[in-house]
Amino acid sequence: MTLTKEQMFEAELLNQQLQHIQEYMQRIDKQIAEVLAMREALAEFEKVADGDEMLVPLAAGVFVKARATTDKTLQVNVGNGVVVPKNADGVRAMLAEQMEDMRKYEEELHKQFDQALTRLQSIEKEA
Repeated sequence: MTLTKEQMFEAELLNQQLQHIQEYMQRIDKQIAEVLAMREALAEFEKVADGDEMLVPLAAGVFVKARATTDKTLQVNVGNGVVVPKNADGVRAMLAEQMEDMRKYEEELHKQFDQALTRLQSIEKEA
């Protein structure tokens, strides 16, 4: 038995959907890795003592030497060019919330992927 035009069209759409979902999942994985790196950097920052020399990034691969102060307030970009002061615990909570949101989104993407794959396999079995 061969696929009907409708089944072929649906199969093509499902293949495209699967590809898009995989791309979204890769982006989420990258964002999760970035949040984990930020958490590690925050932990290292908390170990810095007053007067310690640090390299502060200005751009990708470009750093400036700076000295730490006793003020452990961090300046956090919260979007639209708005920067607010937060302590390490506030940043850690913000990162935990971002991580939770990304994990939920990732879980939803996996469900969508599984549904699309199941339907595609069903179409293939009908052929």
